[in-house]
Amino acid sequence: MEVGYLDESGFSLTLPPTYAWGRRGEAKGVPRAWGKEGRVNVVGHLVRGREGERLFFALLEGPVRWEVLRGYLDRVAESLGKPLKVFMDRAPFHRCRGVEERKGVWRGLGLEVAYLPRYSPHLNPMEGVWRRVKGFLMPRRHYGSVEELKEAVVQALKALGGVELKILEEGTYLGVGYDYRFDEKFYVGGGVTFAPLFLLAGTWPLYPTVHLGVYLY
Repeated sequence: MEVGYLDESGFSLTLPPTYAWGRRGEAKGVPRAWGKEGRVNVVGHLVRGREGERLFFALLEGPVRWEVLRGYLDRVAESLGKPLKVFMDRAPFHRCRGVEERKGVWRGLGLEVAYLPRYSPHLNPMEGVWRRVKGFLMPRRHYGSVEELKEAVVQALKALGGVELKILEEGTYLGVGYDYRFDEKFYVGGGVTFAPLFLLAGTWPLYPTVHLGVYLY
């Protein structure tokens, strides 16, 4: 099983200033955009396996919500080649009902979702990815449009070897699952996954699953 770490980050038209050279006696100015307009949000995960580290990401349309997270993890689960256990922080939308109800389906496809300890961003390597992107790979501190900003974010992440994913639209990947927790440590569950897109590839779109596992926290 491979291990992954997931996180989200936001990029504004005006990024925090760093350092710049200027002529002596002349103040260096940087344009600034105020408010929430012109923001690009990104979700990504870093996988660590025998082949080394692999980075994946997706640009988000609008704010980060649990529906977006679920769609991203749907996309990850659908494309898995090996079982993956992905860790993320304990943000409320990471642990909401909509996400919890999907876990049975993801387990059946080889994706396990787990959580990092509280107040431990230093344990998530994706934090380092965001720092490198914002601090070194995007030297320009102001962008004139959202499209310019998107292009810069994508180029920076691809410079780190990142692969861009397209989040599955609601309705293209469906499933039902249920986990029964019979004590503080163990659970048993099952589910059925229905992927209509698989019909186009001529493969069977229904996947019944049964799983037994242990909560690790």
